[in-house]
Amino acid sequence: MQNGLINISPEKENWFATPRSNGMKLLRNYASTDVVTPENLDIAFNNWSESASDKKPPEIVVGYGLGVLFGDYMLKQAGGKWMAATDDQDFELAVLFDNGAVAYPIDSVWKRMPKNADEIAFFEPIWNIITRELSK
Repeated sequence: MQNGLINISPEKENWFATPRSNGMKLLRNYASTDVVTPENLDIAFNNWSESASDKKPPEIVVGYGLGVLFGDYMLKQAGGKWMAATDDQDFELAVLFDNGAVAYPIDSVWKRMPKNADEIAFFEPIWNIITRELSK
């Protein structure tokens, strides 16, 4: 979707606080950890997906919460910044790496809802692909 990448204004960056907080709650509740790694994000997502509780957080909380944590992890590991990606019909948040590559961590979570029974993990495989591409 890379029609246009625009900077996120400092005022809009405050938006990330709630999804980050929700993501950390999800990690604690579904992966029993505060350590953000692709593996732990996979554990949290899988445990959330398989939960039969009627009190589990809704998809929107999980999509943004784990997606923002994944994007933050990418930026911490590889450098870059959050950007807004826009085209004629859509707007989404993207990670722009220092080398110019772009990833869509929130969208990566949304595409897995509802969970595909055959896909055990996706955060870690996506991160492995990104690190391979960034090292080229």
